[in-house]
Amino acid sequence: MAGGKGPRFWPLSTEDQPKQLLSLVGDTSLLEQAVARITPLMPLEDIYVVTGESLVSATKHHLPDLPSENIIVEPVGRNTLPCIGLAALYLRKWRGDDAVMVVLPADSVIQHQERFRKLLQYAANIAANDDVLITFGVTATRPETGYGYIHIGATAHTADDFQAFQVRQFVEKPDRETVEKYLESREYLWNSGMFVWRVDVILNAIKTYQASIYQKLMEIDAAIGTASEAEAISHAYSQMEGISIDYGVMEKAKEVLVIPADIGWNDVGGWGAMHELCERDTSGNTVRGRHIGIDTQDCIIFNQTAQNPDVIEGKLIATIGVSDLVIVESECAVLVCPIDRVQEVKDLVEKLENS
Repeated sequence: MAGGKGPRFWPLSTEDQPKQLLSLVGDTSLLEQAVARITPLMPLEDIYVVTGESLVSATKHHLPDLPSENIIVEPVGRNTLPCIGLAALYLRKWRGDDAVMVVLPADSVIQHQERFRKLLQYAANIAANDDVLITFGVTATRPETGYGYIHIGATAHTADDFQAFQVRQFVEKPDRETVEKYLESREYLWNSGMFVWRVDVILNAIKTYQASIYQKLMEIDAAIGTASEAEAISHAYSQMEGISIDYGVMEKAKEVLVIPADIGWNDVGGWGAMHELCERDTSGNTVRGRHIGIDTQDCIIFNQTAQNPDVIEGKLIATIGVSDLVIVESECAVLVCPIDRVQEVKDLVEKLENS
């Protein structure tokens, strides 16, 4: 899934260059890293990218070897449920009802990649044989209120050192007091937003729990491969509710399993994540691009117009006597804010859009 806007990474992330197309961690984009992560497990011909109309050209630029027909285009974003439903329709046409479908966001980071691929294979083996919806849960290491949580139940499957558990409950972004209780209980995992299931199982689940969206998907299904395909998708999407797969299906479904995944996962949810994912200097600063500072500690500094610190080009970011700040300089804007308020960057973007 590669259609999001990533407003929390403004001003680097924009509608034309959203988060998944940025090289925030390493020298390649998050989208390129997401695809490279799974190509040892499956060929490019088996990888499909769902994105928006305005991002098709950029997606092809970042993934030049991906077959063009493997880019599935949404006319407008409607959250993850319609996105997944649309992809499932195409996979059913091309691969059949019993195809195993792995759903991954294009904008997360996974450090333990070999372990991750083994977990995907384990989940795919379960999904191929059982009518279940599978998600991956990450061990909660801090009282994070910005994530969804999964309450694990009884063991459902075991193979080697892998386990799958029944899901008791999904909880969306609880308050801090509740989260601290979750951590003490050790019965809750972070919801990673990664899923595995068969195509027929997820389409049946959408039919059961989101009948109106399923009806629109069937209108699209009837038009796939015809001259009216694009028109049918646009018409159906104009009438679809925007809803997440978690809220629309996973929280309601009965046959749901969760696999604990200690894979070094990070959803790269905002500028604050850069301290976790990038190296710091001796003063605790995470710096990309040209910067010079005096008495500057624990800051996140990204300089887009002067990305090479050894080449005199663009603007220099200079700081004196500051700490715990996010400072981002792009071609269109400069952001300065305390690290503990980075979640408000999304609100700032909304204010800009409405001004």
